[in-house]
Amino acid sequence: MWYECLTNNVFLCNLFDEVPELHNVIIEQFDISHYAHCIRMVINAPFFVDNVPLKWKQRNYNSLSFTLDFYSITPFEFSLDQGKRSDISIFCKQNSSIIVEIKGRINTSFVAESGRIQTVEGYKRNACEL
Repeated sequence: MWYECLTNNVFLCNLFDEVPELHNVIIEQFDISHYAHCIRMVINAPFFVDNVPLKWKQRNYNSLSFTLDFYSITPFEFSLDQGKRSDISIFCKQNSSIIVEIKGRINTSFVAESGRIQTVEGYKRNACEL
């Protein structure tokens, strides 16, 4: 599974009975750091968690956002298409590097030496946004 390629995945795993694939997600932010050869993605998921933390229940959260960081990126090409949503595939290579492929609104693929789930956050989305 995609999350097994990334460090700091325990909290995400605890939120789900089975962590969903990254299909039909909205990439809210896609930042490239030239100096650090790093890519940061903030993703809004079209699914919510199975095991809702008490704090999230008390705040009536109904949506999930998380931030993924990838380090030591190889050169890549980037393009945008119509629409809002993308499918993200993340695979571990035998040499422990990570392959990331994105298709949809954002189209790119790259190899990273490492990756991390930086944040996992719940939030309340309005009914008209669901």
